[in-house]
Amino acid sequence: MLGSRGAVAVALVVLVSACSGGGGGDDVAEPRTRTTTGVTADTVIVDGSMAIAGAQIGMAARFARTNRAGGVHGRRIVSQVRDRHDAPPPDPFAWVPVLGPLRPEELGGESVGTFGWAPTTGFCDRETLFAINGCQAVASSLWGSLLQLDGVPAGASVTIVGEESFAPDAAVASFEEAGYDVELVLADRTADDIIAEFADVARRVLADRTPDVVAYAGNDDLALEVGRALVGAGYEGRHTARQAYNATFAQAASEAGLEGLTVLVDFAPFESADENPQVQRLIDDVRAYEETEGLAETPLSNDVAAGYWAADAFVAVLEATGPDLTVERFLQSANDDFEWVAEGTVGPALWPRDHEQPVPCGALVEVVDGGFDVAVPYSCGHVLY
Repeated sequence: MLGSRGAVAVALVVLVSACSGGGGGDDVAEPRTRTTTGVTADTVIVDGSMAIAGAQIGMAARFARTNRAGGVHGRRIVSQVRDRHDAPPPDPFAWVPVLGPLRPEELGGESVGTFGWAPTTGFCDRETLFAINGCQAVASSLWGSLLQLDGVPAGASVTIVGEESFAPDAAVASFEEAGYDVELVLADRTADDIIAEFADVARRVLADRTPDVVAYAGNDDLALEVGRALVGAGYEGRHTARQAYNATFAQAASEAGLEGLTVLVDFAPFESADENPQVQRLIDDVRAYEETEGLAETPLSNDVAAGYWAADAFVAVLEATGPDLTVERFLQSANDDFEWVAEGTVGPALWPRDHEQPVPCGALVEVVDGGFDVAVPYSCGHVLY
């Protein structure tokens, strides 16, 4: 989903990505066409306007870290961020970062490379869209395997609360793969009184059994309001959710009586920084960028991490493409069995494979006193279908 846009406008220099990348490069057969939109002898223009503010900060911080290092093959990355009401800027070489599904025409058609993070299925089956967590139209074992690592044994009962989308179906597959007894309850997002609808969902969750775990495969408000109703009804089991990794949610969950709720995160979480130097570097980069630009501290969140790692993946492909930079050579490099990974932190993503399947890796964090702690460190499952 699109959100507010920050006034981040930077001319940035990028060195080789901290993450490993393979594939592409000068061994790629030369494409017949040579499009150099957004490329000059010493700059590459990317557009971050389709990201919300936290992701823009993450992107800018990743690029700014190598500002003084001379650029990728001698080219600075110029990142333009604008409000949609502004006059159109120059056409970009790529869109970085994008969070969520967008129509091709919003990104300049099907020929512009786009790097981002996919909460839904919008990045699937499009060879110019590179989601660092892969295509989300295919299930993986990840959520179920992390729940087992968090001490929930096979055979436990799990009720999934979701909305009409692929997300609850993927959750069913993941939890069944882990050997759980699964039921699904769907909320009607179109209901006239959504709070009353959420309360009715809580009643349906408890109608026939008291599950060991309630898993929320939907928006943040679904987890908060259904969870609040369940706690009010005396439910004492576990809660787990997706895509709710931000300080606002953690505080709201604590206030709703959902202490101990776990959240599935697609990256090594910020709370692992003491043991994970790549996460610590991400945090240091963000804070250094903010200090340099005179900005207030941005709350660390899923959006900040997604913007940072999407920018890192873009840099890795840019480096692998080589100094003879065209749109065609860049996209061919990215889709030439190119692997991008920060070991134990994010990935591995492999393109073109992950245009059609997810990156089945992540971690669980736990709501504690209005914040998060690591419940299960970053690990990987496997793709199911």
